[in-house]
Amino acid sequence: MAKKPNEVHLTFCIDGVARDQFQTLCKTYNVSASTVLREWVEGALKSGSIDKERAPEVASTQTQSISNTDKKVIENILSRLDEVERNTAYLNDNQMQFIKEEVLGDAMGTLRNRMGVAENQIQELGGNITR
Repeated sequence: MAKKPNEVHLTFCIDGVARDQFQTLCKTYNVSASTVLREWVEGALKSGSIDKERAPEVASTQTQSISNTDKKVIENILSRLDEVERNTAYLNDNQMQFIKEEVLGDAMGTLRNRMGVAENQIQELGGNITR
């Protein structure tokens, strides 16, 4: 929905991860985040109270039937779950432990050890590894 001449922005800060999760949740229901927040504010003003546990009930402007909406939500949730499974399915506990040891371990040949050697050599040349 485009900004109308009599409307002004309402701004607040939120953690970036929570923002992304909220926007993804809104996409799941095929509605924009701004529409959800706008309807919540309008509903709170209409009811005269701020319900922190859930937003006030607002009549939806969508014309979809409930069964179609439910199917769409389930399809979106399944596609999101599939994406998460694809990104993490190839790593098991042993591989995760190996990666942890490779990055954080003190043994010779680990990434941490090799970075320390490179840092020492750069410092001996008068440089700094951060630049």
